[in-house]
Amino acid sequence: MSEIKVPETDIPKMEDKETNQNSESTFYTDAKEYWSNIPATLDGMLGGFGYISSLDLNFSERYLRDILKSSQAPQKLRALDCGAGIGRISKNLLMKHFETVDLVEQDTKFSEQAKVNCTGSEESAKRLGTIFNIGLQKFTPEPKSYDLIWSQWVLGHLTDEDLLQFFQRIKLGLKENGVFKMKQISSA
Repeated sequence: MSEIKVPETDIPKMEDKETNQNSESTFYTDAKEYWSNIPATLDGMLGGFGYISSLDLNFSERYLRDILKSSQAPQKLRALDCGAGIGRISKNLLMKHFETVDLVEQDTKFSEQAKVNCTGSEESAKRLGTIFNIGLQKFTPEPKSYDLIWSQWVLGHLTDEDLLQFFQRIKLGLKENGVFKMKQISSA
């Protein structure tokens, strides 16, 4: 597994550490407030675009199958869904391929709905692992414990510094041949 390196010049720096901490605190407080007003539904998670869920899942399914067929494919024992929301990716994708799926979701309302959504059948209930109710900026996985770590449409909710630290921690959570999948939407 190769090391993640970021050139020093690409990292924005704040001269005043106290200003940076206050800014980060406001950043996460504002995000928490925003998500507290979003319903724990498919449309809520996708910003009113729930109808794109099946298209997104079909693409992700093809992508994941390619990963699992590769010559250095990860095992299919344990996956982690980062920023899991209501468990849409866990239930409809990861649980189809992995024996155990853990979730990281900081919003309790979403975590509770994810548990309901991911335990709808006896088979999926067996596959649901731990739900970590914590923000990604504070989450540290157990070392070498995941075959796949999936992060979708959530990393923009981290500060630049926390994102870099997240990448470093996630790397340590991957098993040999483990894969970190990052799926983001960006606009200019």
